[in-house]
Amino acid sequence: ININLIYFDIKIKYINLLKMVYTNSQKLYKKTPTGKKNNTIADWKIKGIISDNYSNIYDRYINTFFCDNCEQELIGGRGLSNHRHLDHNHETGLFRNVLCGSCNILRK
Repeated sequence: ININLIYFDIKIKYINLLKMVYTNSQKLYKKTPTGKKNNTIADWKIKGIISDNYSNIYDRYINTFFCDNCEQELIGGRGLSNHRHLDHNHETGLFRNVLCGSCNILRK
């Protein structure tokens, strides 16, 4: 019996177990309020939205229930029509309003 092969096999199994635990904990974290917030803010940064205080923008975003432009009732999630959209200036990256999908498309 080669001890090095046994050790290597155990080490690989342990590493795979750690990866599985880490992946599952990430999935669970993203479902928490803090995880949702951090994930949303990370998406905004990727899309080029610039702010000194992303937390304030996020609070306004999740607490806006009517379009700032047409007053259409908003629901959470992604998509068009009555879903929330974070309107921002595409040249400067600065936040402007929380809009419905229809108003967001027209504003670009």
